[in-house]
Amino acid sequence: LVDGLVKRDLRRWGGGRESSFVYHYAKKAVLPLVVITWVTYLALPFSLHPTFVILPFAMLFALAVAVTASTFKKYL
Repeated sequence: LVDGLVKRDLRRWGGGRESSFVYHYAKKAVLPLVVITWVTYLALPFSLHPTFVILPFAMLFALAVAVTASTFKKYL
């Protein structure tokens, strides 16, 4: 989260262009990642340790949060 906010701050003060296109799609990806994680884990027909399912989705969730924070264009 902090890395994303730092990227946003550097872009804003450097005069970079801030588009809200990426922000809106990254924001829409956060909730489905959480839901898909639990549905995938519960729908598996065999026993599997939760770490093998949750860890990849946690990494994708962290990426989505970082992209959302770095492309947030409004003032905090």
